[in-house]
Amino acid sequence: MTSSLKAVHTRAPKVVTIAELEADPHGVFKRHRGSGPFIQRDDGVYLAIRASEVNSLLNDELASQVEPEVTQVHGLTKGALFNLCNNAMLTSTGAKYGAWRATLVRTFTFSMIDGLRPRVRSYANEIIDQHQAKNRMELLTD
Repeated sequence: MTSSLKAVHTRAPKVVTIAELEADPHGVFKRHRGSGPFIQRDDGVYLAIRASEVNSLLNDELASQVEPEVTQVHGLTKGALFNLCNNAMLTSTGAKYGAWRATLVRTFTFSMIDGLRPRVRSYANEIIDQHQAKNRMELLTD
């Protein structure tokens, strides 16, 4: 399997500041999407900016959560925030992540999620109805 992460090393990604990303993340992604599959933050973290790359990274053996490493690079090696980044489901890695995932897989079964579809569809229709008269909707603010 060809790793999507190997593409990072074959061409230099555009470097963007964290401030730029915080101010207008979607604008930054849109501006740089044509230049390659990744951008690099000024702290060294790589970000996939195309859906196809994100999807391929989900199963890439070289991909991992960056939060534990980023906290350590910035000198955070103990305390509550360190523990959160290293032990929470969305930011843990390895066996810790596997234990979280195993617990949630049993909770979020297909039949349970499938049973939520009518309710989610109803909420979506309410939102659409509320904005239909304007004939437009701002996804982030509305």
